[in-house]
Amino acid sequence: MLSPEQKIIEILKSYSSHSPLRREDLLIKLRDAGITLSDRKMRDIVARMVIDGHEPIGSNDEGYFYIHSEEDLREAKKELEAKAASIAVRRNCLERNFQESRNPQGDFLFPMEGITR
Repeated sequence: MLSPEQKIIEILKSYSSHSPLRREDLLIKLRDAGITLSDRKMRDIVARMVIDGHEPIGSNDEGYFYIHSEEDLREAKKELEAKAASIAVRRNCLERNFQESRNPQGDFLFPMEGITR
């Protein structure tokens, strides 16, 4: 029997950025192969495969795919860059909200990076 990592690669090699496999469908395919994982565990495994396992797995709003081409790579990078930007905005908003909750008059207790009112 294949490990979860091996089975994920086997499944995803049939998918590209033009036709990614939805997370839910990947979980079903794994379950059909006798591998039962939670959604969180599967996402952790995929992330670890990319970071530690050197596997070219991409994702977008529609699902996961194996990176077969430069176009697939551009799509995966674009998705990650969008996530990074939204995380930075969220980080800045958290800092602003904390500052405002500590000092409702609007005087900042310490300067914040890149936040304007």
